[in-house]
Amino acid sequence: METTRDGTNGKRVTIYTIAEKLGISSTTVYRALNNKTRISETTKEAVLSTAKELGFRPNSVAKSLARKPLHVAFVVSSGFPEFHRHFINGARQTENELRDYNVRVDYFSNQDENVFDDGASFVRTVLKKIAADSYDGLLFLGTGVDELDLIAGKGIPMATVLNDYAKDNRCFFIHYDGQTAGRLAGELLFWKLGKGARVALASGFEHIYMHRLIAGGFYEKCEELSLDVIGTLYNRDTRKIAYENTNTLLEEHPELQGIYVNSYNSSGVIRSIKERGLSGKIVLITSDINEELARYIVDGTVSASIYQNQYRQGRLGLRYLYNYISENQKIDDIISVNPEVIFKSNINRYQKEM
Repeated sequence: METTRDGTNGKRVTIYTIAEKLGISSTTVYRALNNKTRISETTKEAVLSTAKELGFRPNSVAKSLARKPLHVAFVVSSGFPEFHRHFINGARQTENELRDYNVRVDYFSNQDENVFDDGASFVRTVLKKIAADSYDGLLFLGTGVDELDLIAGKGIPMATVLNDYAKDNRCFFIHYDGQTAGRLAGELLFWKLGKGARVALASGFEHIYMHRLIAGGFYEKCEELSLDVIGTLYNRDTRKIAYENTNTLLEEHPELQGIYVNSYNSSGVIRSIKERGLSGKIVLITSDINEELARYIVDGTVSASIYQNQYRQGRLGLRYLYNYISENQKIDDIISVNPEVIFKSNINRYQKEM
């Protein structure tokens, strides 16, 4: 990467600084600075003028790194391809922005929805290949397995996404702020139901870091606002289990007023509520967005959904990993992406994520 420092305040100036100031892509800045084609003279002049204004000077070592091929793997394994494909799409966007820097990313994705049965086997096989082929870096979204030690043993820089496996051997961890997401859900239920309302949490797995983090924020906010959490369902992110558990919960607690589903898979919970004629009577807060959830938000079955922006996590994850490897740039140990709340009124903003 080409970098220098601003002589007035010591702040690092990069091509991203120039791109942000001009409102253009870093690839466009790179093309202008290196006199490449497919760029207008007006844009080129603006880039060169801004670079001079900021005191930018090309770094010859960084230019050499930019020409050196960088081979990165992105392993993505979750229970729902429609969930994890957005991480991949975000990483592909960054890969496209880095194409002039000779960065190549191989994507290893488990497309089987029964990933929790065979996902570990998939991850083990892929990690063995990555270690054997000596990749330059790894972005990892998957389950914790012993083969992660092979990556560390090979000295391959690794960043984790969503769940913080291999904490001692990774260079950074990127996820969304689950604790805040849980607190948001508790507050949304409070706004809809008021103090003393009886609510429940439908989660995926008790042992998964992100689910525990979200649940912790939810319990904390419910206690603060005097909401009565009468049950927690662990549905193993399986539609059938979620459906059966919700049926049992509703039979045992007919006074239930609200449910927060803190994982992507909410269809089993929704099916149970709809079959019992409780749509709109039980306040339902879900997670993320897909075509099914969008319909339920529009028709009022779901009051709101808390979005973790998988696309942004994938995009930032690859960008920071590249900066770590190519620039030896220090990256924060944990990078959090803020959750967003999707309502009927703003759902159009999230159409691309469906």
